[in-house]
Amino acid sequence: MKLRENVGLVIKNEVGLIFAGERSDIKDAWQMPQGGVDTGESLEIAAIREMGEETGIRTNFNILKISKNRYKYFKPLTREGIDYDGQIQTWFLINFTGKDTEIRLSKEEFINWSWLPVEEIIKRAVLFKRKIYEQIFKEFEIY
Repeated sequence: MKLRENVGLVIKNEVGLIFAGERSDIKDAWQMPQGGVDTGESLEIAAIREMGEETGIRTNFNILKISKNRYKYFKPLTREGIDYDGQIQTWFLINFTGKDTEIRLSKEEFINWSWLPVEEIIKRAVLFKRKIYEQIFKEFEIY
């Protein structure tokens, strides 16, 4: 099995709600930001880069925790230059202290966004990510 190295982001605001974006490729499916780690890139740098690319958040944040566990999911990824059986993820808990006006979506990934409670993120998530979301919320103790 060939797994792509990936980082995931649990971005919380001042009142404890979590950032979720509505996927551009699957109707009514929401997820937290995530993305691949480039060759030679550290996990932390990849997390910060992906957050900037997908949400526009580039300042007014701090990393609170990095997951001790690595999470796998299997869903073939076949795009130009990409051929993987799934992804292996390291997750970051990030505290965003900025204003909502700083959020600028990458329309490639998300068509809409919202601050949501944990239960709502799990409910709206695409099926193959729900278990990982439950596990990462439990690890980060934000359930």
